[in-house]
Amino acid sequence: MPVHVVVGAQWGDEGKGKIVHALAEENDLIVRFNGGANAGHTLMVEGEKVVLHLLPVGIVTRFKRNLVGPYTVCDPEVLVKELAIADAYKSEVFLDPRAGVVLPIHKLLDGGRENASGGGAIGTTKKGIGPCYEDYVSRRGLRLGNLTDADAIRAELARGRSYEERAAVAQFHGLAPPSLDETVAWAASFIKAVQPRLADTVEMARQAVAAGKRVLFEGAQGVNLDLVAGTRPYQTSSFCGAGGVSASFGITRFDRVTGVAKAYATRVGGGPFPSEMGEADDETLRQAGSEFGATTGRSRRCGWLDLPLLRASCDAGGITELVINKVDVLGKAFAEFQVCVRDGKYVKLPGWGDDVHFRNLRLYGHLPVGAQILFDLIEKYTDRPVVGVGTGPASHDIIWKRN
Repeated sequence: MPVHVVVGAQWGDEGKGKIVHALAEENDLIVRFNGGANAGHTLMVEGEKVVLHLLPVGIVTRFKRNLVGPYTVCDPEVLVKELAIADAYKSEVFLDPRAGVVLPIHKLLDGGRENASGGGAIGTTKKGIGPCYEDYVSRRGLRLGNLTDADAIRAELARGRSYEERAAVAQFHGLAPPSLDETVAWAASFIKAVQPRLADTVEMARQAVAAGKRVLFEGAQGVNLDLVAGTRPYQTSSFCGAGGVSASFGITRFDRVTGVAKAYATRVGGGPFPSEMGEADDETLRQAGSEFGATTGRSRRCGWLDLPLLRASCDAGGITELVINKVDVLGKAFAEFQVCVRDGKYVKLPGWGDDVHFRNLRLYGHLPVGAQILFDLIEKYTDRPVVGVGTGPASHDIIWKRN
C-alpha cells in the first residue's frame, strides 16, 4: 500500500511544495487534504516561478491526476485561476462536493475581526478561511456541491437565515457585507468551472489505495498551526498532520509520513516563538532566505531551529521522517549559527559562507561539516531520520540521503 503523506513540521512555509513537486512524477494521485487558499506553495517549474494556493502541486506535473478533498475550503476565484494552470499542464483535477466555499463575506469578516483585535490580532491571512470553517462545522454555508444553479445556492444560504446572521455579524464590526442577491450571483458565476470537476474524492483515493496505486497526500500549513496541536488562538482551522488524512479520507495506514522543516524556523503572524532571533540576525536571515509570505507578502519572523519543538511536532503530526530545506541559506548567512537543544540552551555550529556551492552537490557526504553535525543533532533529538536535504529552490535541488 504505497501511501505517502507530506506535511509541514513547523509553522508552514517550510518548502513542502518543492518536496511534493519532486515526488509527484513517481505517484499516480496527488491529494490536497486540508486548508484553503491561505497556503502558498512556491515552485520553480521549468525555470519559471509558480505560486499555488489551493490545488495540489501535482497540477504542474503533466498528465497527473489531482484531488481536492472534502475537508478543504475553496475560494472559487483562486480555484478558477489554478484550474487554468492545471489545464495548461494537461493535468486532471477532481473536487469533492463536500468541500466548503469561501464567500466574500468570509474574507470581510476575517479582516474585520483582525482589525477589531488590535494588538491582539492572530495574524491570519485574511483569506476567509476561519469564518468558512466555522460555517463548515456548524453544518451550514455553501459547499462545492451546491454550485448547481442559482436556486440551490440561494436555498442553502437562506437555510436557517444563516447568511442573514453572517451579515449581521459583519455589520456589528462596522462592515458593509454583500447582499444575498449579490452573493448568489457571484457564486453562480463559478458553476460552469466547478460542476464538471465534482467527484467523490474519498472513494477515488480509497480505490486507488486498494488497487496498489501510489498516492501522495499533500498538507497545507504546519503541525505547529494545527487546530489541536497548535497554540490557541494562533492556529489555523484544519488538521495539519497525517491525522487530517485519516479524519477526512478514512485512510489510516501510511508507508511514509514526511515532515518538511527548514534548517532554521520562521513564523508569520502572532504567537509564541521561543527560538526567535534578535533583530539583526532576524533581518540577515530574512533577506538571505527571501523570507516573505507567499500568500500575504508579509515578512516572516525568523528563529533558530528548535529541536524539542520539532520533536513534539513529529509526535503530534505522525511524522516518520524529515526533509530539511534552506540548509544552503543558513550556513551562508552566518559564520556561526545556533540550534536549540533544550529549553533556553543552544549549541553553536560552524557555517560555510560562500565556500560551498550547494546546488552542485549530489551526495550527502559532500555536505559541509556544520551541516552534517546539524543533521546528526536533528536525528538524535527527534528520533527521526533525515532522508532529504534541500540545497536550492528547484525540485531537483534535493539530496536524498535514504530511500
